[in-house]
Amino acid sequence: MELKDYFRLLRRRWWIVALCVVLGGAGSYLATERETKVYGSSLTFFLSDGAGRPVSTLVAQSAQTRFTSYITLTSSAPVVRQVEAAAGGGVPILGVFAAGIPNTIFMTVSVKSTSPAKAQQLAIAYGRVFPTYVTQFERAGANGDGTTLR
Repeated sequence: MELKDYFRLLRRRWWIVALCVVLGGAGSYLATERETKVYGSSLTFFLSDGAGRPVSTLVAQSAQTRFTSYITLTSSAPVVRQVEAAAGGGVPILGVFAAGIPNTIFMTVSVKSTSPAKAQQLAIAYGRVFPTYVTQFERAGANGDGTTLR
């Protein structure tokens, strides 16, 4: 079969190609419309001393292991439950992502929910709940250097 034979076949069966394009487009549209919309909000914490002052970068570098623990704690079940309750209940967290900003005393937490307002409520709740949780976590560990997250 030569190239001109393919073109001739395509010219005779153009409606099949058009039908496939229309059905594919309609299917994509319907799948996108039925998909749950996800919105995000984020906030940034900084490592501070017991008096609420930012710690020096040198202290922060020595506390990197603990900082990694803080990042892990953001998505732990106790923290997620407390944040959801503080956000007013009925506001589920669809996802939490935390990351430390390299060579700084800052950590960013991003939350995802089903509406922009709910995502913002969750971020605000993280701002209230997480530092308190970390302080309790640190006191339970009794490490003694007095740094905490703000």
